[in-house]
Amino acid sequence: MGRYRKLITDQNRQENIAAKSAAYSSFGSIVTLTKAKHWDHCRIVLLGVTQLSCELYHLLTRETDTVFLSDPDSSKYEKTKIPPRSFIVWDKAQATSNNWDIVVFCSSACPVLDQEAIAKLKCKAVITLSSDLLPFEQDQRYEALMQMQKKNIFEVMDGMCDLGEIAKMYSLSEGSNLTFNDAFELGCQVMQKKLHLHGIITSDDVTAKRKFHDLMLHALEKDENARLFGLGTVMHQSSDRMTDWLWGRARGMCPAFRALSSQSATIKPDQVRYLDMGAGNGAAARWICKQDKRIHITCIDVDPKQSVENRNLSDEEGLGSQIDVQQGSYERLNSDYSNWFDGCMSQDAFIHAFDKLHAFSEAFRVTKGGGWLLISDLMRGDGKDGNEEMEAFVKEHSITDWVTPNQCVDLATRAGWAEVKFIDCTAEIKVSLQGLLQKIKAMIESRKYDGKNLQLLQTHRLRLSNRIGQADRGVFKWGIISGRKPYDVVFMSEPPVAPEPRAMINYSINELSGDLKFGTDVLVVNIKEKLTRDMIMELPSTTRLIVTLSAGLDHICVEAAEERGIRIRRAAREAIVKSVADYLLSNIIFGLRNGFQNVGVPFPGASWNLTWNSDGVDLDCSKIGFIGMGAIAVETARRIRSLSKSCELVYHVPEGIRCRFEEGTHRMYHVGIADLLSTCDVIVPMVPLTESTVGLITYSSFHLMKNTSVFINMARGKVVDTAGMLKALKEGLVRHAILDTTDPEPLPPDHELWNLKNCTITPHFATNTTFVRKELVEDIPNQVEDTLEERGILRLEEQRMRIELSEAYRITREFGMDELVWNHISVLLSDGSFLITPGSRMFDDIGPGDLVKSSGNITADIIHEAVYKMRSDIKAIVHLHTPATVAVSCLEMGFVPLAQEAAPFVGRVARHPWHGVSNDREEQALIGECIKDSKINTMLMENHGFCTFGRTLGEAWVLAYYFDKACQTQLNCLQTGQKINYPSEKVLAHAAEQSMLPEFLPGACEWEALRKMLTRTNRYRR
Repeated sequence: MGRYRKLITDQNRQENIAAKSAAYSSFGSIVTLTKAKHWDHCRIVLLGVTQLSCELYHLLTRETDTVFLSDPDSSKYEKTKIPPRSFIVWDKAQATSNNWDIVVFCSSACPVLDQEAIAKLKCKAVITLSSDLLPFEQDQRYEALMQMQKKNIFEVMDGMCDLGEIAKMYSLSEGSNLTFNDAFELGCQVMQKKLHLHGIITSDDVTAKRKFHDLMLHALEKDENARLFGLGTVMHQSSDRMTDWLWGRARGMCPAFRALSSQSATIKPDQVRYLDMGAGNGAAARWICKQDKRIHITCIDVDPKQSVENRNLSDEEGLGSQIDVQQGSYERLNSDYSNWFDGCMSQDAFIHAFDKLHAFSEAFRVTKGGGWLLISDLMRGDGKDGNEEMEAFVKEHSITDWVTPNQCVDLATRAGWAEVKFIDCTAEIKVSLQGLLQKIKAMIESRKYDGKNLQLLQTHRLRLSNRIGQADRGVFKWGIISGRKPYDVVFMSEPPVAPEPRAMINYSINELSGDLKFGTDVLVVNIKEKLTRDMIMELPSTTRLIVTLSAGLDHICVEAAEERGIRIRRAAREAIVKSVADYLLSNIIFGLRNGFQNVGVPFPGASWNLTWNSDGVDLDCSKIGFIGMGAIAVETARRIRSLSKSCELVYHVPEGIRCRFEEGTHRMYHVGIADLLSTCDVIVPMVPLTESTVGLITYSSFHLMKNTSVFINMARGKVVDTAGMLKALKEGLVRHAILDTTDPEPLPPDHELWNLKNCTITPHFATNTTFVRKELVEDIPNQVEDTLEERGILRLEEQRMRIELSEAYRITREFGMDELVWNHISVLLSDGSFLITPGSRMFDDIGPGDLVKSSGNITADIIHEAVYKMRSDIKAIVHLHTPATVAVSCLEMGFVPLAQEAAPFVGRVARHPWHGVSNDREEQALIGECIKDSKINTMLMENHGFCTFGRTLGEAWVLAYYFDKACQTQLNCLQTGQKINYPSEKVLAHAAEQSMLPEFLPGACEWEALRKMLTRTNRYRR
């Protein structure tokens, strides 16, 4: 693109070359169109006299002698070298005449077509040579496109000569030598792509499909066939289920959704944005948006008719603010979309991508770092036979880039996606097709149809039979391609060690003087690299995290980062804390022993005696004071206490932030600042550098200290008034000062502190180890994961759910609803796994740490996995075998709602036949089929027990309590032998409706009260 972009943009010097190149591109497009359509002897009119149209005229006359140039202004013709017979004055009559096969708009000087003119168009094709040139008013775009589609007029409104866009589309590098032949070839490729898209629109007979669906869903719903063959069940739910499955997987992959859904997130996005590639009429987008008002979806589709329908239906259903509809190709997305979406999803549309590598690359470009890609579609099978059948399949579906799943994975990886994998669902789609085929056959055999419907049914029976055979012969595979976009992590300067490669991180180094590239997700700085307010405000909008390789933050304008919503994290915090604590402890002990002042002192030899140089202090006899009580001070205190039980530890912080936990754990005492300075053997300031701590330690502070005390500064140099400290040391107010940091830093070579015997200066040395430097870099991925992937949130939520679930087990035991070590309660986590009891444990012997993500009991795993897999709305399951529920499960009559506690179960209990112990994976499908209806909240397992389901653990448990109680009531009534007063259907329906009101929802009032009960009975175990 490099050379040509220069030619195009430098219009003053290169106008002629640019026009010729654009003409070659347009010529290639028009020639490709006429050959593909077999339009021989085409009559072509070029509208608007420009240098481009004149160049194009001369090129086209090589192919045909029926090319004309036209313009409303006849005077423009006089400046051209076009023969008079080839020029026509353009007017409204010419626009609607049948003189032209192809009408090419070359200039905005030509009047646009109004609705009347569009309705009277008789040409075969309408083409514009610039993407910003429309032959009609902008607000009439969709109506005009649909009119032309209806009249089978081929339209190209994307522009054929915009070489900058074309070169960008084909990823030409800077400096590419783009010749006129190149321009011609690019024009050919653009038209081939447009022909491909047009083929998709015309071959994808949406009307015929809907006619079939209407027949299956509506025309026969009132007929007995609907009841016999479950037509609505198959057709209504299959598409929605796939959408639910994909969206559920997207939620698990999407950091923004975890933050949006979490109570623990520190920064929550306003919404989750994703791109629906090939959205059709937007059915999937509307289905998702109805479930969550915080989701915003941009739908893009090549079919203008379906795009208009999508917009209208979205507005009708009140979803217009959530769904943005764009008509166009997902292979050529708006440049403003770069790094905009949280993810991209395509359901049964990616098969039509003209160039799948380019499509993957476009999706990658518009997705944020950490975003997701999910594509469900047909792909080329690996069958060795049936090449002719494959060719027919490709032609039928307008496929130009027919690739296998492995090739698809490779292309996505080449486009930049990470963690790319293929989930093979061919077997599942085959079962679905077989089920649908059986229902169609049953309908035909029932003979309840008219002749018109029979033909439609027979057509689809043949197609379904063919598809099933193609699956068996390996003509195609069907499944899901998933991937993640890596984060762009940029070091401001060369890191101390090279980072280990990570799939989800792309590392690069940026010079401090250079601007960060757009798309940078994470910026890594060290203590020397200052990030001022202005610098932070100028960071790219994509930057969401700053990681500093330091313990302090005084080199970063934290307020500016907060304003921008950029989070700040310190790498290897634990390693830094421990390293500084080790170093500080060694200096404390060496300082107490007066070791620094004895470095280099010769042994006295024969004059030595036991009193020589013995004024050092043992750790056991010392008093150590910390000013500030951050992580390093706490860790140092822990180390001291592990060495000495008698060392006195004191600290000073403002009264409102006393560290009472540390006081108890490490036997420390909070004292006033004057008390600490005047009584301690070692004084260690460990405060951050803020406005209030600059110059905290002054000459007056040293005046309060004992002359035998040791002063150690490992905080920040500016915490100490250097001039005051220098004076105090000269006067011998303290025995020794140990400085790992100074003000200024570095300290000038001629500074007086260097020459004092009672002052030791180390070069900011507390963390200078290979281990710490390596830890700093290796911890960056953990900071990215915890912050941008919201894994920290997941850990907090898992911890909370572990506590709540362990409480649920003990509450179950408290009410006598358990069965020794059997039965299971589980909760679903955000990452798709679920917590459950490990088995072989009594319910009152299960603590938060005992819970596992697989019970080790295949029966439990099968049941719980099946439910979570089928129902994305279910977040908790209670499976019990209480005596009353087991008894009812053995009754032929099953569960019968009789009293008030049964209201939540009216019409919401499903029965699952007993097949023996549930240790067969095939039973998962049966369980899933049993509870697939979203209204089901309880599964009565015949001759076994029951399960209740809830959106929360509290809801599931309270449902279990009331279901057990309702079953007890049923058995008690049956036991009397008396005639039972059954509630009427009307009363039951009303009670059921009331039980689902927000204030009466199961668990809304009871669950927290039950949890408090454990506290009162002193059974809380952590």
